[in-house]
Amino acid sequence: YKSGSELVRLLVRAAGKGANLLMNIGPQPNGELPAAALERLKGMGAWMDKNGETIYGTDGMGIYADWGTVTRKGNTLFMHILADVMPEVISIPLSQKVTKVSLYEDGAPVNYQYNSKMKCLTVQTSVFFSFLALFVNLFLLFFLFLLCFVSLFLILFYLVINVVFTFIYKQILNLTLNSTYYLVR
Repeated sequence: YKSGSELVRLLVRAAGKGANLLMNIGPQPNGELPAAALERLKGMGAWMDKNGETIYGTDGMGIYADWGTVTRKGNTLFMHILADVMPEVISIPLSQKVTKVSLYEDGAPVNYQYNSKMKCLTVQTSVFFSFLALFVNLFLLFFLFLLCFVSLFLILFYLVINVVFTFIYKQILNLTLNSTYYLVR
């Protein structure tokens, strides 16, 4: 089975093309749907509860790019950024003038430029994803520091145990060598 995020990406790309998504989920011999399929469908449903407006009743814009796609409902465009690696700038051809660009999730304004001569909208993704990148980098730095600390602790623990057991071994060996043995018949 595909993961829930892969299925959401397929759904969004289909909507961007003005198409429907057929998932081909069939029942098992006992008539029930597979548990893995139900789990994926629940994940897609949760995403649709939050972002369904960007899919339901929209038209595809015919924009298919590595970064994602665009859907349209009336005068509102929804840019679905699906890229694993975020591009710094996204440009789309657009004949109407743009009055506002904001994040769907919280309505925060996003920097953009509209070139009326070229009829092109350019959005700087690095601006609205910079906080996320900073957070991820700080988390990775903390994890790396923690990993180094744990590694250093394990090395020191190994050295201490090695010294202690070497000392004990030498004491036992020394005790054995200095012992007197008698053969009794």
